Amino acid sequence: MLTPRGAGRFFGAFAIAFWLAAACAPVATPTATPATAAAATRQVPASPAPTEPLDPEGRTVDWTTYRSDLLGITFEYPRSSITQGALPKCAPQALDRTIYVDRLAIGRDAEKSLPPGSPLTADAAADAYVQAGSGVNVDSRGPVTVGGRVGVGVTYHSGGLNRFGNAVFVANAAHIYRFAWDAGVFECEPARGFSGPQVYAHVIGSIRFLP
Repeated sequence: MLTPRGAGRFFGAFAIAFWLAAACAPVATPTATPATAAAATRQVPASPAPTEPLDPEGRTVDWTTYRSDLLGITFEYPRSSITQGALPKCAPQALDRTIYVDRLAIGRDAEKSLPPGSPLTADAAADAYVQAGSGVNVDSRGPVTVGGRVGVGVTYHSGGLNRFGNAVFVANAAHIYRFAWDAGVFECEPARGFSGPQVYAHVIGSIRFLP
């Protein structure tokens, strides 16, 4: 049987041993949950690439001159742009006696479509072009100037809203030139907001006839 003094010594020694065991025990590390693990590894998303600025006037476009001795003309076309670099889809393509700039077709034999006895004029060529089209409805028609020559411009549609086009005729020397395009996929877009029809208008406006 423990005496009061012995009991005090026993319980004192037990308390010290318990305290030492508790102090030396390893501290438990909390286990990461799937949510906390995902949060720890989540990366900050990169900033989006800057959007190409709108340029409806084509100010960022680099125009260069194309010369055709066969057709006897020069004109400007978009070679490159500040935002897109080289523009291969805008480069002129010569096929037989026609030059294509995207959907714009440039030819100088429109007089061949005239009925026998017709005058060799831009007006007569425009009449023949409209009459040859199936279901063509003229939206506007009026005088235009191309390369210093007065010609005729026609805008038209043929069916739905997406079926429209533009044709310009001008006589020079013994030929009648035709610059025509119709709606479709405009692959030449040298600047955002400056697409096919604007390019074609610039090309036609830059036409120069060779002497």
